[in-house]
Amino acid sequence: MPMLNERHPKERRNLHDREQRLRGMRLAVDSLEMSIYPLADRLAGLRNRIQPALERKGMQMQWNVRVSEDMALPTGALATEIFAILQETLGHVLQHSGPVQVTVTMAPVPGQGTWRFEVCDNGAGWADAADAGGGQRVQGLHERARRAGLHLVCEALAQGGTRVCVEAPGHAAPALQAR
Repeated sequence: MPMLNERHPKERRNLHDREQRLRGMRLAVDSLEMSIYPLADRLAGLRNRIQPALERKGMQMQWNVRVSEDMALPTGALATEIFAILQETLGHVLQHSGPVQVTVTMAPVPGQGTWRFEVCDNGAGWADAADAGGGQRVQGLHERARRAGLHLVCEALAQGGTRVCVEAPGHAAPALQAR
């Protein structure tokens, strides 16, 4: 394969396209390899995979994880759908949004028996990235969430950027079920 010269605009675009395809393939392989693990482990793997790529582009990532002794994380097919939504969202942030700051939060919602998984960034926003497939991507996320019975919100933030939030039902932690 010939070397590409980043100084030439056409070759720079070609190089960028190749990097995006490789990144997508790496994330797909990562998600397949991680599919047998609990959701918390899958998310840790996603973070380990994507954070260096964000940092290479000058983006900072903040990862907020709160645990619950009372409520277990979703498992099985539900966990797979949550992971896929978060992975696709972070992939979009990396490729199109151009933020300086990305925040990922996983926390139980007090008194509701649900988990909240959220990605916020201060980039261009998905509405501004319509030419990059942002509109179709949001529709795809909503369809995935609907099929899995998840509640999904994608919204533009007043200060700029985007918030993608998915809520999933929790269930009693195994230690509580044994009582």
